[in-house]
Amino acid sequence: MRPSLCRALTMWVCAAPMLSAATTESLPRAAKRILEIHCVACHGEARMSGLDLRSRKSALEGGTRGAAIVPGDPSSSLLLDAVLGAGQLKMPPASSGIPDADITTLGNWIAAGAPWPETEGGSEQSQWWSFKKPERPVVPPVAEDPWVRTPIDAFVLARLREQGLEPAAAAGRRTLLRRAYFDLHGLPPSPEDADRFLRDESPEAYPDLVDHLLESERYGERWGRYWLDLVRYADTSGFETDHFYTTAWRYRDYVIESFNRDKPFTEFVREQIAADELWPTDMDLEGTLNLPPVKQENVHRRIGTSLFTLGAFPMGIIYLSAQM
Repeated sequence: MRPSLCRALTMWVCAAPMLSAATTESLPRAAKRILEIHCVACHGEARMSGLDLRSRKSALEGGTRGAAIVPGDPSSSLLLDAVLGAGQLKMPPASSGIPDADITTLGNWIAAGAPWPETEGGSEQSQWWSFKKPERPVVPPVAEDPWVRTPIDAFVLARLREQGLEPAAAAGRRTLLRRAYFDLHGLPPSPEDADRFLRDESPEAYPDLVDHLLESERYGERWGRYWLDLVRYADTSGFETDHFYTTAWRYRDYVIESFNRDKPFTEFVREQIAADELWPTDMDLEGTLNLPPVKQENVHRRIGTSLFTLGAFPMGIIYLSAQM
């Protein structure tokens, strides 16, 4: 073993706490988190130096420099050598390095056999947050406080108290009215709407106001624009000629209508990705002058898929293609 690595490991051993059953159980997740924060950007999909630290199997296989981890033997593990900066290899490069506490955790983890966090259903991918089944958290004990009206309030109040803060005073009715209108419609209330709400002193006045705003077509116009911005919707193609899409408004109205109909998000996305494949249909009239309702709905779904025809492109490409 190199003298520099011996000195670094000696410092780590002296600083490392004694391993307990509870510490060992928490090590896999802690170590994996450290690797994800400091290492996986380079030694993940990119596989720099042939090293992939996203799974125990690939970490043990190592890269072009050899095994990155030797379970149970921190002194022979290249990973610990690199994060300690004991030799010529220092990781992460061009940074202040990994905090000492995290290096201690990695050392303890390797000494414990480098166990990997257990995966759900045997799939490492299932550990990613979006693959985990949502679990309802325990409501903080502040739920009995008079300020708390909903479980969400309890979480807010608990965090405020952790920071030594108190909730702001409740908004007045006029302020509450303006906030609701700007949030759901993007416009201030009319004088008539404001007077109607301010005169209504019933306890259901505000819930009724929110229901009224959600039922309005203005709601879809306000919140649909965020989706339109996300998918880069435009009425023209951009580039030099800036070709005008004469029927782009159909997709815009489709998005607004989807929000106003409270369409399930899964259905909303599927219609835009593959409506023509998921809901195929022919245009036969089946003995009438109008399409059956089911076929009308399926045709309407395809408006979502038309998004793929609204991308930016130079008209010169279309012209040249037509001449070939």
